[in-house]
Amino acid sequence: MIDYIKPALEHKSALKAHYKRVITHTFQVDGIDDAEDLQHEIDTKYSYIERYYRQMDVCFIIAKDDKQIIGGIASYRPNSNIDKMMKGKLNHLYEIGSLYVNPAYQGQGIGSTLIRQMQEELRAAGIREFCFDASYTLAIKTWTKMFGPATYVVKDYWGEGGNHHIWVVTL
Repeated sequence: MIDYIKPALEHKSALKAHYKRVITHTFQVDGIDDAEDLQHEIDTKYSYIERYYRQMDVCFIIAKDDKQIIGGIASYRPNSNIDKMMKGKLNHLYEIGSLYVNPAYQGQGIGSTLIRQMQEELRAAGIREFCFDASYTLAIKTWTKMFGPATYVVKDYWGEGGNHHIWVVTL
């Protein structure tokens, strides 16, 4: 059985381990061979986790089976890439991001359930619109299937052919 919960303090180290493991896997699958970018991505997720545990402007939901954290998602103010690309245009929104599911559990609806759970959290907080972004190939395909074409595409942001996609979704 999979539980979808807000992480407690006892989950902190396991949550960090989950993100490190799954982000590393994602970089490998996408053929990204840049240790500095990998570490930056991991450090960014760690900073969101720290902000969550300091009860700042971050909300996390995790998917947990009996033994381990198998998925996670968060909401927070738009990340620095969105801010830079959109010149602050979306700063009034919350971003849903940091959606990573353990590869052994992918394709089972866990990511979709995490998204629905986070949308409910935002609705309960009175938030009616959010944004999210992607540059990983698999993530772009998944988000496009779920939400349609991106609202914004920043061409070649990550180098030639490395487009960055941003969606704005109304709840």
